[in-house]
Amino acid sequence: IDLGCGAGKYLPALAERFRAVRAYDLSPKLVGVAKKELKSRGIGNVEVCVRDLARIWYQDKAPAPQDVGHASEMESYGFAVMANVLIAPVGEPGHALMLRNAFRSLCPGGRLLVVVPSLESALFVNMRCAEASVEGPCDVLHRPTRAEGADVLQGIMRRSGVRTKHYLEPEFRLLARKTGFDLEVVEKVLYTWRSELGLMCDAAVPRALQS
Repeated sequence: IDLGCGAGKYLPALAERFRAVRAYDLSPKLVGVAKKELKSRGIGNVEVCVRDLARIWYQDKAPAPQDVGHASEMESYGFAVMANVLIAPVGEPGHALMLRNAFRSLCPGGRLLVVVPSLESALFVNMRCAEASVEGPCDVLHRPTRAEGADVLQGIMRRSGVRTKHYLEPEFRLLARKTGFDLEVVEKVLYTWRSELGLMCDAAVPRALQS
């Protein structure tokens, strides 16, 4: 199951590895894009639907509302993906609810793969960009307002103008434990400067950032 699949970036890879895949996203527009892409590739073992991960998913009502799963769907998935889903600045209760929905979706022994932005990395990238006088992916606050300063203390930084939640590793470990998960592995996903800055090629990376 892909929780917050967006336009379906990871669905072809999941379809290759699992007999059946179900994917959800809050945006009907992105769900439509994902369905169109799957159809163009001839992938038929993936079902994509609209559902809000920030709501309590499973209810015993019959029939359940269209965007809420019935309790019979609980504990029916062996593997789940949440890639850059826990980034909305909704506070810990909102993120905990999203993870709890994932926890309740997995069968005993199931695994969840989560990708979240690193606060430490974001601060380092901004520092290097400021030193090189290069516009970075996050807005650099030279004279932050009180509200902006409070955001940074909560790990919220603006990426391309959008308030985005970033995590410290101990912070995420605690959140995962609170929602019932036991963390097995925590790894960094490494990005090139080309990717961080949204450049077309490696040659476009400023010389000051190539060392």
